[in-house]
Amino acid sequence: MVSPEVHPDRMVTLRILAPLAKPVTVSGEITGTKPPAALTADASGVSSVTLGPLEPEIYSYGFNVDGMTVNDQRTSYVKPSSSYTSQVEVPGDGPQFYDARPVPHGDLRIVTYEAKTLDGRTRRMCVYTPPDYDAGKAAPAAGGRANAAVGQDDAFTKELLCLQQLQRRHVDSILNFERF
Repeated sequence: MVSPEVHPDRMVTLRILAPLAKPVTVSGEITGTKPPAALTADASGVSSVTLGPLEPEIYSYGFNVDGMTVNDQRTSYVKPSSSYTSQVEVPGDGPQFYDARPVPHGDLRIVTYEAKTLDGRTRRMCVYTPPDYDAGKAAPAAGGRANAAVGQDDAFTKELLCLQQLQRRHVDSILNFERF
């Protein structure tokens, strides 16, 4: 089972295995201002809907299964926000603003340090280093302590991925922020 499935005509098919669920809908950026779209179940219990054609973009979406919102379990492409939602990219005929460009890219590094304010406890921090950082020509652009909750120490890493979009837009300024 493939989900999401983006067709050449920019139609998108979403599927979820929920044989006992009634009803199943999908909503989010993918449906725009329209109400949630109903999925139709087949004999094997796979519910699906085909939407579009959609404009080239990255769309978020979530399934509503018997009143509970769930992500698409067939994709790991999620939008990190207050509530993680599934995403699908509908490509265009040419490069999009979020596509990789042949420009210098920086690195995202996870470093370990002793927090003096926490009696020397070991903590992890994510630091974005711009191109030429190791050559001594640039300063770190952003850093922050990762979420301390169990199993969530990569949350800040995912948030820093937005810096890739800034690189792709050729932003020359240095961002200075700290997240706790």
